[in-house]
Amino acid sequence: MNVKMEAQAPTNNATSAAAKQNTIRQAMRLRRRSLSRAEKHCAAQSASRQLNTMPGFHRAQLIALYFAANGELDPRVLLRKLRARHKRVFVPVLPSMGHPRLWFVEVTATSRFTANRFGILEPKHGRRERMKPNQLDLVFVPLTAFDAAGNRIGMGGGYYDRSFAFRRHTPHFRKPKLIGLAYDWQKLAHVETNPWDVPLDGVLTDQRYYTSRNL
Repeated sequence: MNVKMEAQAPTNNATSAAAKQNTIRQAMRLRRRSLSRAEKHCAAQSASRQLNTMPGFHRAQLIALYFAANGELDPRVLLRKLRARHKRVFVPVLPSMGHPRLWFVEVTATSRFTANRFGILEPKHGRRERMKPNQLDLVFVPLTAFDAAGNRIGMGGGYYDRSFAFRRHTPHFRKPKLIGLAYDWQKLAHVETNPWDVPLDGVLTDQRYYTSRNL
């Protein structure tokens, strides 16, 4: 589906998929928020131990994570492990109002942070420090639910789908790898998709690494 078609009014199927995704999103967010601090920490530690099972992980040098919000699986343990292995680690920064795509900025030992309009920390940076999404090797993507085909339900803002839309329009372009990061119980038998959704290459959970059937 091309960009021009995406700009049209949503079809009934797309409207139905969006409604189903919103229902699932609310239920998953509620369950995530019910987790104790100990449960969240244990899950994050367990997920970090699954890193070595990911294809291509050792070759990746420019890797993006996110700062957790609303009970998301916290990747800070992964961040420390990646930097110990001399990987360069980036996090997303929101664009200015009206700009629909994310930039990515490196996190270093001297980074200073500020909260964005959603209350999520971002590194303070200059324009020249921004990295484009297609320059990264691997991106850990937040989600509220996923399935074995690599379909994902995000938080509803659409930033990741817009930022990595080139992966859908040019399937041969395999960089960066998009890896969901989630609790294992967030896996569903099937996720209803929208035409603009960008599938994942895999999902790393606190239990295992899933390779998408879309590969």
